Amino acid sequence: MVAIAVEDVVSQAVAQRLISEYAPGLECTQVYGLSGFGELKRKMPTFDKIAQYREPIMVLTDLDDLQLCLAQFRSEWCHSLQMPPDFMFRVAVAEIEAWLLADRGRIAGWLGISESLIPRLPETIPQPKECLVELARRSRYRRLREALVPQPGSTRATGPGYNDRVSGFATVNWNPSAARTIAPSLDRAIVRIGELAHRQSS
Repeated sequence: MVAIAVEDVVSQAVAQRLISEYAPGLECTQVYGLSGFGELKRKMPTFDKIAQYREPIMVLTDLDDLQLCLAQFRSEWCHSLQMPPDFMFRVAVAEIEAWLLADRGRIAGWLGISESLIPRLPETIPQPKECLVELARRSRYRRLREALVPQPGSTRATGPGYNDRVSGFATVNWNPSAARTIAPSLDRAIVRIGELAHRQSS
């Protein structure tokens, strides 16, 4: 058994896909969060206790700002916690969409655009979600464009079907084994999930 705590439904889909792929013997029993990074940060002591006394948990959040030092970011979130081995705190650089963009071939095919348009090092771009939306503007699939791209005059950053469609890509189309080769923070997350799976099976 393993619980996850995430910012939103796209991160939930990514976390669940990673667990199913790299810790297939573990069942995802509970999802916490889904209300942004602020709630996750406030509830870190609760997640710490879950890992100590109940079950393993993975907390997945976005770095958001590439100017931030990962070590300092981690310290700000975890400095007062016990952080037992079954507490996995993972940070996507800079946003979870960078991990999806890192599977360049499949996301290009899904969007219906040339792979050459996909950033070669998606963890180095400051706003991967915005990048994904802009790429979707060039999609040859009208329904996908309408789902991912905000409607004219809208103040939203994404289209009305963004969460559903991108979550679907993460669940069905995305290949994290390909993506990890150019997304170091994803690779580190996969390593930690594999370590957890090994501990739970031994």
